[in-house]
Amino acid sequence: MTAEPEAEPYDPHALAHRRDPGAAFARLREHHPVHHVRSVDPNFYVVSRSQDVEALARDVDTWRNGHGVGLTHTPDSGVMNTTDGPAHDRQRAAILRDFMPAAVKALRPRVQAIVDELFAAFAPRGRGDFVEAVAFPLPAMVIAEMLGARATDRDWIKTLSDEVLRGMNGDPPSVAAAARAQEELKAYLFTRIDERAAAHAAGAGAGDDLLGHMVEAWKVDGVLSRDEVCALGRVLLVAGHETTTSLIGLMMGRLLSDPTLAPRLRDRPELQPVFVEEVLRLDAPVQGLFRTSVRDAVVGGVAIPAGSKAQLLFASANQDPERFAEAERFSLDRNLRALRQQSAAFGIGLHFCIGAPIARLEAELALERMLSDLPEAEPDGEPEWVKPFVLRGYQSLPIRWRTQA
Repeated sequence: MTAEPEAEPYDPHALAHRRDPGAAFARLREHHPVHHVRSVDPNFYVVSRSQDVEALARDVDTWRNGHGVGLTHTPDSGVMNTTDGPAHDRQRAAILRDFMPAAVKALRPRVQAIVDELFAAFAPRGRGDFVEAVAFPLPAMVIAEMLGARATDRDWIKTLSDEVLRGMNGDPPSVAAAARAQEELKAYLFTRIDERAAAHAAGAGAGDDLLGHMVEAWKVDGVLSRDEVCALGRVLLVAGHETTTSLIGLMMGRLLSDPTLAPRLRDRPELQPVFVEEVLRLDAPVQGLFRTSVRDAVVGGVAIPAGSKAQLLFASANQDPERFAEAERFSLDRNLRALRQQSAAFGIGLHFCIGAPIARLEAELALERMLSDLPEAEPDGEPEWVKPFVLRGYQSLPIRWRTQA
């Protein structure tokens, strides 16, 4: 009798995987810790065990970002998480001050005002799409403000960002659409950059915000080029709101799935940051990003030829018992400091997400209002999941709740 062919252990496009990837991650870690995925074109390797994910993330001499963090090869794409070595370090240093604790603290009142505005409009309705009304506009408004983009542009920027992220899946139509979206974002940002540069030349200053500081780094300090300012702006517009939209939506999804959580979080507000970290760890807005090998490598006993793409499954690493005790269990009893130190949710090593403090701020302020303004929230229909498999989150999340008297 001919044996049945073994099923593909990792289908990143499967709806079941987007709904609950934990079982697939466990199978990978146990039976296929370094797996060659041939069912997707182009093919790639997927790395699932915590120790291997961390080793590859820290081996920046072999596993490089310069060909992009998506599935397709995008050589010389040029900034931050898509570059390496001195260029990466220089660019990161040029924008770091806007993500330091003092800058995030200064941003807090404006983020609070945006949160209050969104919930004031949403809470009295009693039902609606949480992603559309809150999870999408909040981070979009924050990053748009930081970069000096007009609030009226945020829906258009969201559409282009979605196209860019879909292109990371590697299928040709999505790649082509992503390239067009990148060009539109580039043209938009160059217009804003040149406006700031003209204001600086006229003596008015480039502006006291992230975009203005990057323009100063170009015109005054000479540490960035005009092209780099634009490319950094594009990276921040896409990464700065898509992943946080997913995080805030997943937080609501977690509250809906376990009605005991909201009362406990209301009674013990000190647990609210732990809740955010556990959603980051276990529900994982970023499933895993890609690196490209510049030389032949052996990972977990598997030979990987030079030029290969490998997806580092940060989400699987966070569910690995080697990294966390009872890793498959959502728990508010975990130590907050240990969670933040050990979690791979924002990446590992040199390419750790620079925007993590702002994402946490947005999530924690949104959670406060979710708990106070949306009591007894429950599902109001089937959610729709995002399609890019590097992310996990809701495209839409219909809910209803008891309105306040």
